[in-house]
Amino acid sequence: KKQVENHEDHDYKIGDIVESLFKDKESVNKDKKQDKNKQLIIYKKDIITFVIIFIIACITLIGFFPMHYATDTYNIINIGYEEYMMNNSLKDGRIIMGILVFIANLFNMPIEIWIPILLVLAVIISCISVIILKNIILSYKPAKNKWVEIIVLLISYCTIFNFMYLENLYFAECAVMALSILAYMLSARNVVKKNYAKAILWAILGVVSYQGNIGVIAVMTVLFTFLENTGNKKFVQNIILDIIKTVVIMLLAAVTNFIVIKIICALTGMTGDRTQSMSGIINNLKYIYYNYTRVIENTGGMLKSGEFIFLLSIVSISAIILFISKSKEPAENLLELIWIIVVAIAASFISSAMSLSGFNSARIRFTIGMLIGVIFIFMYCKSKLFEKTQVFEIVFSFLVILYVLINMYTYFSVTVQHKNTNEFEKIEANMIENAIEEYEKENSIAVQKICIIKKSEGNHKLETSRNSCVPTYIATRCEWGITGALQYYEGRELIKTDGNCLENQEFTLSGKQYKCIGDTLYINVSVY
Repeated sequence: KKQVENHEDHDYKIGDIVESLFKDKESVNKDKKQDKNKQLIIYKKDIITFVIIFIIACITLIGFFPMHYATDTYNIINIGYEEYMMNNSLKDGRIIMGILVFIANLFNMPIEIWIPILLVLAVIISCISVIILKNIILSYKPAKNKWVEIIVLLISYCTIFNFMYLENLYFAECAVMALSILAYMLSARNVVKKNYAKAILWAILGVVSYQGNIGVIAVMTVLFTFLENTGNKKFVQNIILDIIKTVVIMLLAAVTNFIVIKIICALTGMTGDRTQSMSGIINNLKYIYYNYTRVIENTGGMLKSGEFIFLLSIVSISAIILFISKSKEPAENLLELIWIIVVAIAASFISSAMSLSGFNSARIRFTIGMLIGVIFIFMYCKSKLFEKTQVFEIVFSFLVILYVLINMYTYFSVTVQHKNTNEFEKIEANMIENAIEEYEKENSIAVQKICIIKKSEGNHKLETSRNSCVPTYIATRCEWGITGALQYYEGRELIKTDGNCLENQEFTLSGKQYKCIGDTLYINVSVY
């Protein structure tokens, strides 16, 4: 009896265990299916979000579509793809751009097709950056409802598509500029997550794409490490280590790019790259010290003078009030806020230490443009915002939406102004060509050369243009745009030359913007 009972009891236990095992397998499978379903939902949501912000970005860039002509685009037309690839891409260590120009040259792509393709590619990459940044923010502080998720998306959008970034999208290099920002952001993310090999590779990809925005690594690392180490006992230690590692990775990327430039110059026989000696770097740093306030105030003409400082002050004051009233560590958060502002401003001048090229332009000041967006991210993640619907949540949402609208309006306004500038360039190129043809008929001489002199000031943009920035520069009044503009619109190919003193003086005394003397067109420009 006892043996039978024990046997039956034993069978029951085995059956129970087997049944429980099957149940565990089923639950594991269900969990896997649920995880896959969740991932699919997230992917679908990201795809829908991507489509929406892509459409919005394209609408705000309406003045750049379907085709627009930057001053540098005329330069490409003038010198050709091959020379542009060698002197403006490979010589500067921008290998990715060199590849894109090589493809255009290989297939003899018309400039009217190549530029829009690069712009669409840049917008696609930028929208991907927005999605990735949004997901990173939500990993630190998940959204409690749809409205909060929309606010986080808007913050991500204005951080990437900030007012300074418009000038990046103006150039043919827009695609590699967009890629560099994505790469620098991912490098910073991997520094904080201690994936150093990936961080180095992303940083290198960034510098061989475009070096001008390398400061993005510094700003994003500072932001991510503050968020990552919140509440950590080794908070200060981890932050200091992350910053040191970031500096090392940036130096490694810069040295790698320097080596790439030297190798390319050695193989091709090119000289005169933009790398400088230590004395040149010291002189550049002095220039930065005496002129950085002007850059912050003017913002490359993308906003009216002083508007950025005004906006930054409002957002910073709001952040201070928020942290004092709705955060666990107000003093700590305020110190971090100051650190973020200082790093973002300083990081925008990193590339200027190596070269002062484009010092007053917005294209290398991305970290200043992204600063307000970064502060919004910091405010959202480091406070008790949206735990309850109160005044702070309403004010914060209002500030985010207002700033997004300011950025969108800036994009729309400046691109339309740029389109008007293109139309004027066509008219002025025709006027210059008519003057040349009339001169040739009267004097029975062919004008084959062009001598460009900087004489005039203040007429580099249309009187109707509200913004005085690179996208509103008139190419026919820029040293690097006039020759290409004449070639593109009028088919007039001229060889650049230096005029002798007598002819130069005669032109200067004439008081004209352009004049033909001998076989040379003398023309004065505003931007040299």
